[in-house]
Amino acid sequence: MLDTMLRPTVEPHLNKIAAKCFELGIGPNQITFYGFAIGLVGCVAIGLQSYFFGLLLILLNRLADGLDGAVARYNKNQEGAKQQSPFGEYLDTILDMILFSAFIFLFVLGQPHQASAAIFLMFSFVGLFITYLGSYIVKAKTKQSEKPFFHPTRMIEDTEIVLFIILACLYTEAFSAIAVLFGIVCWFTTISRIWYAYFDLKVIDNKKDDSGTD
Repeated sequence: MLDTMLRPTVEPHLNKIAAKCFELGIGPNQITFYGFAIGLVGCVAIGLQSYFFGLLLILLNRLADGLDGAVARYNKNQEGAKQQSPFGEYLDTILDMILFSAFIFLFVLGQPHQASAAIFLMFSFVGLFITYLGSYIVKAKTKQSEKPFFHPTRMIEDTEIVLFIILACLYTEAFSAIAVLFGIVCWFTTISRIWYAYFDLKVIDNKKDDSGTD
């Protein structure tokens, strides 16, 4: 939801950095891998209860996550540039999901008394991530989007997850309450995606039925 609002403000700055990356010969896949490594170290730091340092590294990871896409788009228009492969786009999505799950797992290692809320949130993330990847099937069948992956609903996107991580790191003892509330919102998003997918795919079924009766 917030991604769409922030994109017009953030993208011009990312595009300037993308131009510098092109000059230095830095490709989008390199940024994806290094950004993931930085974020994973940040999760480990949080597991060791070094919350501010860990948060800083995760925010750097989020910067890299936005930058790799900007570099890929910039490179697409430059002759001889390092292009992001379809596998690179796929890997970018998968590594984000691994990182968000790693944050929950490692956070609760440092706060074991909040494990119940962490388990609920991990359960909620499974629904959120599976329906996100499942939307690719809907896209392939309905041709709704040219992007490799897309959100049929935008209640929970990357920005909302980052805000959750920030709150969890700043208010560690309130993690359980924050995680449960965020998990509930994740389920609203998950159910909404299934709802939209049902109607989108129902249209395909109806068209098949209509063509069969002609």
